[in-house]
Amino acid sequence: MRLGPERIVRSVRAHAARPSSAGVDGWTYEALSDALEHAGFAREFHAVVVDICNADVSAATRRVLAASGLVGIPKGATAAAGTRPIALGSVALKIAAALALEAAKTA
Repeated sequence: MRLGPERIVRSVRAHAARPSSAGVDGWTYEALSDALEHAGFAREFHAVVVDICNADVSAATRRVLAASGLVGIPKGATAAAGTRPIALGSVALKIAAALALEAAKTA
């Protein structure tokens, strides 16, 4: 998959408009948006996202990207109401997935 750095920056900024919690990689969209202001970081992050989109990552990296931190949010005032599980995944994987879906829709 070929995509320019500007598409990645646009995708990150669109997601950064809505506050988010950090995933297992420690990144939020807001922090990533700030980091992408630096040309060197933007170039390297672009390479990472392209590699993810092209499945050009090692098995160990795939496992880390697929991992999620799991947080339980109470559904009600008592334990009997249950818990809503919230998975916090990798921001890099979410960006790659959003761009891949966008490309598939326009293909």
